[in-house]
Amino acid sequence: MSKNTFTTMRIRLCRKRTGQGLRAVVHAGSMSLAFCIILPAVLLLFTEVLRFSREARADADLARHARMITDSALALYDRDLYKTFGLFGMKEEDAKKALDSDVLPNTGASLKLEMADELKESDVIKDGIARHMTWRAATSILVDAIDKLRALEKIGHEVNVTQLSDYFPSVLKQGYETIDPDLGVIDEEPEWKDEYEALMNTEIRDVYQKGLSYLAPIFIPSEAGAEHETLHVNPFDNSGLQKFGGLVDKMLFVAPEGVLDRLILSEYALSYFYNDVPYVMRHGIRRDDYTPDGRMISKFSDSRRYEAEEIATGLKGKKAKTAVLVFIGAIRFAIHFVEIITNETERASFKATATATAAAISAVSLGSVNIPPEAIEWLLMATTALTRGAIDSSALNKGKEVDLWPGKKKIELKFRYRDFLRILIVAQSPDKIAKRIAHTIDYVYPSRYYTTVCCVIHCDDRILRFDAGFLSRKPEQDEIVQ
Repeated sequence: MSKNTFTTMRIRLCRKRTGQGLRAVVHAGSMSLAFCIILPAVLLLFTEVLRFSREARADADLARHARMITDSALALYDRDLYKTFGLFGMKEEDAKKALDSDVLPNTGASLKLEMADELKESDVIKDGIARHMTWRAATSILVDAIDKLRALEKIGHEVNVTQLSDYFPSVLKQGYETIDPDLGVIDEEPEWKDEYEALMNTEIRDVYQKGLSYLAPIFIPSEAGAEHETLHVNPFDNSGLQKFGGLVDKMLFVAPEGVLDRLILSEYALSYFYNDVPYVMRHGIRRDDYTPDGRMISKFSDSRRYEAEEIATGLKGKKAKTAVLVFIGAIRFAIHFVEIITNETERASFKATATATAAAISAVSLGSVNIPPEAIEWLLMATTALTRGAIDSSALNKGKEVDLWPGKKKIELKFRYRDFLRILIVAQSPDKIAKRIAHTIDYVYPSRYYTTVCCVIHCDDRILRFDAGFLSRKPEQDEIVQ
């Protein structure tokens, strides 16, 4: 076959195959040139993707490492603090032990730990207590307290302590002299003077002095501002009675705003801190109080005595205890006084005694001294209510229970010593109670405890930060900042 014949056949074959002839050869050359231009750009792109992937992998390794360090630091929480008060907190020196055996995945990086959210700050300790009181055992305690508050609110619709001063007789506006008038200067003592004095001593003056012996300045919790105020109440001259009646009605029968937050703090304080009556006597059998984790409160160290009273009052030691007992006696006095005044049967008995006493005084003095029976009746009722309040306070201090509302209108709701502590605590702002709780914890464990740890890693021109804590945690996309 000749050379020309071979060339002709090749050209024909190309035309037959492509339908384009020489034009197909030109097109194939254009594609090769385009690939030569694009290939470096593609290689550069994939090089950058590979570099970015390696950096992302390095950052991910650092992030995982930061998370591991913070988790290790959180695991070093103070066991004694948790065992005693049920709260998570770590000391800075303990948390930094997590760095002792640390090896960073990038040798050019540096790491440090920062502590935040000190446990004894008001907001932080409130969050810690709220977290702890969601336990199953602690929740049952809250349910019991809520049930009692609901029962109190129901009772509040049936009685009215605020009107206590409205019953004060107008004949007593002049004060005690109405009951025990001054005979003035007498040139010659009447024959009946000795008998009159003896009758007044037994029927009027001794009763009055007995009532006065139970009067003391009452500790009144303040919602905000000052720690507390004292209120002087004297039912014999109606001083402070109206304000005190309104206060008792509000504290017992009106649930304050944010009552659940207040209850969480009150039940935590009553469950983990030593009060002076950590037991109740029922049918002659002593039943001790326990913490949610099973520790007997009465077995706590004597150095922790009166902790709950101090939290409830803001006072120290026995002063706190005395303030609580006076408060309990005053509350019980108000309840007994309203019960006596509104109980027709008992009121009739006092009225008869007062009438007989007034008649006897008038007869002995030959009509020279006439005391209004209403004044004597009020004296007898007030002294009886004060006495019963003191008796209840003493019984509660011995671990006994008392009926919230005594008399024939008895309402089946038993109250014990710690229930009155609850009333005191709930009546005050959560911030104030939280500060007192923190102060009490600080007395037992004076170190600084933190609830959040921040791991900061410096690597080249990047800073990686990871925060983790016992109380709350941000979403993962917000935890790592590059």
